[in-house]
Formats: sequence, C-alpha cells, structure tokens
Amino acid sequence: MVMAATFVACLGMGSAVGAADTTQTKGDSASIWPHQDYTGDFLERRYLTGDWGGWRTKLADRGITLNVDLLQEYFGVVDGGRDEDDAYGGSADYELHVDTQRLGLWPGGFLRVFAESRFGDFVNVDAGTLIPAQLDGVLPLPEDISTLTSVSYVQFLTPWVAVLGGKLETLDGDQNAFASGRGKTQFENLAFVLNPVTLRTVPYSALGGGLLFVLPEQLGTYQVVALDAGGRPDESGFDHPFEKGTVVAQELRIGYEPLGLPGHVTLGGTWSSRNFSILDQDHRLIIQALFDRRFGTDFADVERSGSSWSIYYNFDQFLWTEKEDRTQGIGLFFRFGQGDERNNPLERFYSFGFGGKGVIPTRDEDTFGIGWYLNDRSDHLPRLIEKRTRGGQGFEIFYNAALLPWLHVTPDLQVLKGAQKRIDTSVVLGLRGQITF
Repeated sequence: MVMAATFVACLGMGSAVGAADTTQTKGDSASIWPHQDYTGDFLERRYLTGDWGGWRTKLADRGITLNVDLLQEYFGVVDGGRDEDDAYGGSADYELHVDTQRLGLWPGGFLRVFAESRFGDFVNVDAGTLIPAQLDGVLPLPEDISTLTSVSYVQFLTPWVAVLGGKLETLDGDQNAFASGRGKTQFENLAFVLNPVTLRTVPYSALGGGLLFVLPEQLGTYQVVALDAGGRPDESGFDHPFEKGTVVAQELRIGYEPLGLPGHVTLGGTWSSRNFSILDQDHRLIIQALFDRRFGTDFADVERSGSSWSIYYNFDQFLWTEKEDRTQGIGLFFRFGQGDERNNPLERFYSFGFGGKGVIPTRDEDTFGIGWYLNDRSDHLPRLIEKRTRGGQGFEIFYNAALLPWLHVTPDLQVLKGAQKRIDTSVVLGLRGQITF
C-alpha cells in the first residue's frame, strides 16, 4: 500500500508510471490504461468470458472497461500456532475504468470504480501472528461483506501534473516488482504486499485527494495526498468527513537501470492527526495475536498519545532479464519501515527476498517468490502485555502457475513466529486459485 495512497494505486495502474522501464504518463489514455486483448479461443484468451461477442473490445475502444476476478483459497495451519486448523475462503474484485478522451469528451481524465466481496474463513487467527498470513482474510473487512471500496477521478492538467479526488483505496501503493499487489500472483502474507508500519496512520479506504508529479525523462513520480483519518471501506465518508483527523502522506519513486537492468527505489512518509492509543484496533492486523483481555488490560483506559507518523523505504532490482521481454527475469527486493513507537504496536519492520517471472522456458506467465520478514514490537506496550509478547518474523515461498491465461494456481508455504511467547512457530500450507473473467 502506499501507504501514501498514491495516485498510481488509486488508478489501479500499479507501477505503470514513474519507472525507467515504462511509458511516461502524459495524459495520453493509451499510456495509462492500454487496450487489453479479449479475443482468442477458450484455452488461449486472457479472460474467461472472452470478448462478449465483440462488445468488450468496442467498449474498450470508447474508453470503458470492466474486469472481474475471483480468488479462492484453501489454507491450513499444519503445525504450531494457536490451533491446527484449515479453512476455505476467498474474494471477488470488480473494477470499472472510464477514459474521458477515448469516450470523446476531454483529454486526461480517468475514472476508476473498485468494489470487492469477501467470503469464507481464513487461518489468520489460528496462525497466531500479528501480521496476517492471508491478506484476503482482512480485506475489505474481516467479516464477509461487499463494499464499494473506491470511486476516484484523476485529471491531468499538464503532461506532468495531475490532481485526484474521491474515495481512495490505498493497498496498491508502495509498489515493488516482486512483492506487491493483492495476494493474487505474488506473495500471500501481508508483510510482503506492503509496509505494515504504515497501517497505523493510513486507512485502507477513505475520502481524499492530492497531486501527482511525473518526473522528467520517465524518471519516476512524486505524489502527495491528504486523506480522512477515519475512513472505512464500508462507509461513504460524507456523513462525518475528517471528523477523526487528517492523514498527509507523500512518496517518491525513482526508476534506474544499473548495468541495463531495471530497478526502483521508493521513499515515503505518513503523518496522521488522529488521536491514537497503542492498543487501537485495526482490521488489517490480527490484534488478538499480540494481546487479549485476559491480560487484564482495559483498552479504554490506555492513555492516548496524539498524532502518529511512519517512514518507509523499498527497492527492487532485477539481476537478470530476458532480452526480448524485460518484465521476465529474476531479482531481489528489500523493505524497511519505522513507526511511531508511542502508539504503533509495530515499531520497526524489515523484509527481504527474491522473485521472478517466466524463468522456465515456455512458462512466461509463471511467477515465484521467496521472502523473509522481521517486525519489532513497540516497547511502549502496557507492561503486562510487553512481558508476554515479542517481535514476529516469517518466511514465505510460493510458485504461481498459469495453467491457462485466465486461470492461475499457487501453492504456498509459510513458517511464522507468533507475537505471543506462548504460541509455537506455525507452519501454514495453502493453495490459491485465481480466475479472471
């Protein structure tokens, strides 16, 4: 997540702008949302439902695209943790894009509408870790629910400056070539999707707006955004806007090519004026794994320490790529984050690993990853809780196989050290299946 709620994330563009190995955004529709090929027979096309008798391509020519995908997961704690159990669950995402220039209106306008549904059960609590082993188990909320998570609009004023406003979704920021996204074709554990120290300050979905600056010569992007600190994915935000405070976040992402190999560096920071306590709940963290009421702590009596902040850094670097397609190859990634220890249970965070795509001949769409993370808990927790908890760490390895262009299957293994000292290290095995409609 940028945690800075980047324009790139809110557009659903991922790292499609601001990198040395991509097309520079100049308010040109094709440079942001390129045409997708919906044609082909059942076993070769990228989308299960195809071209809808040609209407899907006609709509895309007019700047309107609608994509739906379904993610199903079967995971189990096979050893250790709070409980050895298994669970089946999943999610569905619905995404609408409208390009005003292709629609015949004005240039440089981009509307994104994003909704999602969650269903089933997950092993996050059973695993006994503060950071969820299954990202899908906490988004958009821990209960089964459908939400209109984001409705955002971007308008480029010049080829290098854009403004944005609306209800923004922040998960897809903090981009990384090998450890990013929504737990579909890369890592499953939240620790490898975003920098979790930012979760204290930045909501998953909130009203907001800001500015995007595209740096010259396709060098990268700089963005700054303000958000409603009390935003929730299941609320519009208009009833009590900014009542709980304001989040200000910014991020600089630079692309570079040492020895002709693509790489990126990201540096960002967040600040929230919301009045926080270190025991404040967040649905994206499994708080029960860090403390519970039988420790004798009354959450309401814990002193509030005011505003909070975080800083974060990440980089990715290809070590080898194919000459014909530089998106295929092998590389490494690293993340670091520092949170406000006064009111953030995650004071410090590190992750490191390797990833790649298309490394097996004839398997161009397959991806893989191996990663390790470490989080230090705050020393400002109530004493009774502090004595019984520790920092967490974990390991994950996955291989995402494209059985068909529209069907991906991913076996996944995680070994996780829990936040409570009494909880044994857990071993989590799982299988994901993604269908793109």
